[in-house]
Order: sequence, then C-alpha cells, then structure tokens
Amino acid sequence: MFASKKALLFLANGSEETEVVVPIDVLRRAGIKVTVASIDGSRDALKCAQDTVIVPDISISEVSTDDIYDVVIVPGGEKGAAAMAKNPAVGNLLQQHYSKGKLVAAICAGPLVFQAHKIGIKNATVTAYPECQKELKTDYNIVDQPVHHCELKTNDGEQHMLTSQGPGTAFAFALKIVEILDGSSKMTKKALVFIANGSEEIEAVTTIDVLRRAEIEVDVVSIEKSGHDAVKCSRNVRVLPDKSLDDIKNTQYDCVVIPGGNDGSKAMANSSEVGQILTKHYQDGKIVAAICAGPRALLSHKIGVDHKHTITCYPSVRKEFTDGEPYKLDNPDNPVCHSRHTGKGDTEEKEHHLVTSQGPGTTMVFALKLIELLKGKDEATKVKDGLLV
Repeated sequence: MFASKKALLFLANGSEETEVVVPIDVLRRAGIKVTVASIDGSRDALKCAQDTVIVPDISISEVSTDDIYDVVIVPGGEKGAAAMAKNPAVGNLLQQHYSKGKLVAAICAGPLVFQAHKIGIKNATVTAYPECQKELKTDYNIVDQPVHHCELKTNDGEQHMLTSQGPGTAFAFALKIVEILDGSSKMTKKALVFIANGSEEIEAVTTIDVLRRAEIEVDVVSIEKSGHDAVKCSRNVRVLPDKSLDDIKNTQYDCVVIPGGNDGSKAMANSSEVGQILTKHYQDGKIVAAICAGPRALLSHKIGVDHKHTITCYPSVRKEFTDGEPYKLDNPDNPVCHSRHTGKGDTEEKEHHLVTSQGPGTTMVFALKLIELLKGKDEATKVKDGLLV
C-alpha cells in the first residue's frame, strides 16, 4: 500500500545534498510519494552544503495544516539545519505530525532541529553526527548507532522518532523509513468504528473486539448529538462510545468502519459529518469498510463511485443498488469483498480501498480481513487461531 504513503522532506540553503537525495530516491523507488518543501518561502532552487543546486517541489508555505504525511524528514548540513531550527513553520509541522503518532526522521545535524522545536525532549533517545551529540545530551539520551528508531508510548498513543548519523548512513536511514512505513515495525494502526442508535451490535462490537486483539487502536465514535452517551443498538444492547464526532476532528485513521443495522446505517447515510470523514479517508488512500446495511452510507456519500468498485452487503439491501451503477455487486456467496482501485489522484498515484461484508454472521471474517490489510497475513492468522475460527 505504498502508493498511499506520503513523505515530506524539508530543504534549505546549506542542506547536505546526500542526505537529501538518498532518502528521496530510495523512498520513491518504494512507491512513496515524496514532496520536497523549501523552507525559504519560494520554489527557487537552493544551494546545498557542497554546492549542488536542488529545486524543491513546493514552498513550505504551500503545506497546509490539513496535510498529513506518514513521515516528515529533516536532512543535515550545519547551515541548513540551523535555518530549520529557527523556522517556526518547520517546528509547527514537526509538532503536528509527532503528536499524531506519525514518524519524524532526522539525520546528521537534523536532530538539532528536533531539539530546537522541543520534539520529544527529555524522553527520546537519538543518534546524530558525533559533533552534535554533546549539545543534544542536555535534552536526549544518546546512542552511538548508525540509525536509531525511538518508540515512545504516551497517554495519546505511540510517538516515533528516527535519527541517523550522517551522509554515510543515509542509505540505512532511508531503508529504515521504508521498513517502518511498510508496517514491519510495531507502529500502531488506528481504526474508527462509527456507532449510532440502531447499529447492529454484533457487527460493531465483534469488529472492535477482533481489531483490538491485533493491537489496533480502535476509537468507537458516536454520531449522535449526545456524543458521549450510550447508544441503543438494534437489539437493545447499550454501547458507550469512546469519543464523539467533535472529539475526532482532524484525526486521521488507517481504517474507518461502518456497521450495519437498519436505523443506524440510515443515520450514517444521512450524516454530513460521517460523509466528510469517509470522503477524506477514502481520498487519502485509507481503508473504508462497511458491513450488512452499512454500504448504503457509501452510496449516499458517493464513496468511490467513480472507481467502479465491487461491493457486497446484506441480501435484502442489495435491491437498493443497481449492479454496475455505480458499484458492481459481488457474488452473494462471497462473505467479504475487498475492492481496490489504483489510479492518479490530484497530484499522485494512490490506492483506494473499499472492504464490504454481508452481515452479523460474516463479521469475524470481515474484521480478520481488515487486520490482514492493516498488519499483514501473519497477524491475521495469529488472531484467527486465537479465536478458534
């Protein structure tokens, strides 16, 4: 799923060119979309530490606070790092991504930029160019390693910092970024499960249960106006949400799930807030999943209607869809359908994913498919075996 991964790399006059070009090259070979942002307020070419001139893709002023990247990269170079350390826009973007659990990565003198903007100070362990380590010791634990990945657990979730020593470690640094973004590290995946009055409790609770067994962080979010109150599900089970819609504004998830239930799915189909969240995550290449009557919310909010997806749903709900317009209906013998579209987005190639399933009896297979997509087949098999499926 690298086509949906995005990296932001800062560039300044005096940046070390090897530490700029190697990560760009390696990440792009892996299919990761890399955006090079000049911190100097324009798209003009910048002269690096050894006089190589590099042209950025954009100016940092063009990076919106709504743009969320999977990794933000700070190259070294004494002069370039010093400029980044003084740039408040650099600090704001680093803080934003680090606090959201995204990877921040710095090489050579780059960790001094983390220090200047108070990223992970007093808690994180870093490596850096040897001459920079003395200054960093006042705020970080120091290790003498070519590359170091620091993972911290906080009340807000996991935070991730990757540091490296210099030009000679640039390949190892870039390859470690690829490894982490590939999900082979233990970076937390996050899922959002909507609930409403009338949601089907088996489909909601079983999905939550199974995903959490895979150590996926699940937020159960009520779409009701009384957002923190318990919702009454279709068979009168009352479920207390973790959060309200207001609580998750600007939060990005790896997967968004719509359970069924006739009344609950209709409420989600009629909710503009749900529609906005589904649209944003689908456009960003995240997994959008719906079960039973849940796919009617996909249709209502026009999720992926231009991409000729194949879906399934509860048998009696199939009559609400016209086969092929806009979705193709899957063989009713298939309990789960994963439909993927790969194509050009506005500025990059992206993968778009819809996962749909038929009803209460297929919920466990549905949830295991989500684990497979989020964390791989081995993790899905491990959870499946533990459930005695």
